Amino acid sequence: MGKQFWVALLLGAAVLAGLNGFGPGAGAAGKDEGAPPGLRDVVSRKGLPLNIGAAVGTAFYGGPDSQTYREVLKRQFNMVVCENEMKFENIQPLPGYFDFEKGDALLAFAAANGMKMRGHTLIWHQQNPLWLMQGSWTRETLLAVMREHIQTVMRHYRGRIAEWDVANECIDDGPGHGLRKTVWAEVIGPDYLDWAFRYAREADPDALLFYNDYGAEPENAKSDAVYRLVKGMKQRGVPIDGVGLQCHFHNDELGPAQLAAIAGNIKRFTELGLKVAVTELDIRIRKPAAARDYAVQAENYRQMIRLFRSNPDCSTFMMWGFSDRYSWIPQFFTDCDDALILDRNFEPKPAYAALRGELER
Repeated sequence: MGKQFWVALLLGAAVLAGLNGFGPGAGAAGKDEGAPPGLRDVVSRKGLPLNIGAAVGTAFYGGPDSQTYREVLKRQFNMVVCENEMKFENIQPLPGYFDFEKGDALLAFAAANGMKMRGHTLIWHQQNPLWLMQGSWTRETLLAVMREHIQTVMRHYRGRIAEWDVANECIDDGPGHGLRKTVWAEVIGPDYLDWAFRYAREADPDALLFYNDYGAEPENAKSDAVYRLVKGMKQRGVPIDGVGLQCHFHNDELGPAQLAAIAGNIKRFTELGLKVAVTELDIRIRKPAAARDYAVQAENYRQMIRLFRSNPDCSTFMMWGFSDRYSWIPQFFTDCDDALILDRNFEPKPAYAALRGELER
C-alpha cells in the first residue's frame, strides 16, 4: 500500500483521538451537549445531499442496551431501515392479517427525530410465511396475493417511507445468473418483478422503488445479470427508480481494482437513469483481528463513502447495523466479526473516524 494510504490512516487516527466521550458512559450517544457531532450533523452542516443510516435490529425494541442503542441511532443517522421486522413473514404472518406494530414504532421514532425511513423488503425468497410457501397457487391467485401484500403495506406507510426495496435478491448465484427459482418466479413467471413494481407504484407514487441484491457491486457476471434485468424493466416501462447494492464485503477484497470495478458498475446503472444506493454495507474482519486489520477496514469505509459521493445519482448510504454487538456477521461468517463502525460498547472504531473524516472533507 502506498504513502497516501498510510497518511489517510494517520489522519483518521487523529480524528478518532478527538472523539473523547463518544460512548454511552460519557453520554455522548445523544445527551451530552459537549459531545462531538454525529454523522448526520456533519451531513447537515456541510449541506450534503446524503441519507446516511443503519439497519435497526431487536435491541431497538427492548433489552439492556435499548436506551443507548436508540440514543446512538438518533445522534448518528438521518435514515433508518428495519433489519427484519418488515419482511413478509413478520408483517403478514397469516393470510390477510398484517402486523405493523414494529414498523410503526421505528417510523414514529424516525419522525420524532427528523429521520427518513427505508422499507425493506416486499418480495424475497426467504423469510416468507409457511402459508405462502406451501399454498396451492395459480398465476392469478398468487398475483392477487402479491398485489394485496405490496399495496396493503405500502398504503399503510404511504407518504412516510422514502424508499422501498420492492424486490430483493432475485438473481441466482449459479451459472448463467438467471432469475432465482422462487414461488413467485415458478408460479407467476418471469414477469413477476414487473408486476411487483407496478403494484408498488400504484400504492405510493412518490416513494422511490429499488431492486436490491448482493454480489453485484463490481462489474462481474452477476451485476451483468442485474444490469440486463433492470435495463429490460426500464425498456418495458416498468416503474423502477433505482438499484440497491448491498455491499457485504470482506476486509481484504476492496483493493483499487475492486473499487474501480464498483465505480464502473455504478456509472452504468446511473446511465440507465437509475439511482444507486448502498443499502447494507458492512466490512467484516477475519478473526483474530489485529490493529492493522482495523486500519485497513477504516480505509475501506473511507474509500466506499468517497466513491459513492462522487456520483450525483447516489444519495443513500446505509450500513447493516452500527455496533459490532448487534451484527449478523458472526452467525453467518463464523471466522469473521467486527464489521461495523462502532465496537461492542458503542465506542467509535477507526472506521467511524475515517467515515466522519471523509464527510468533513
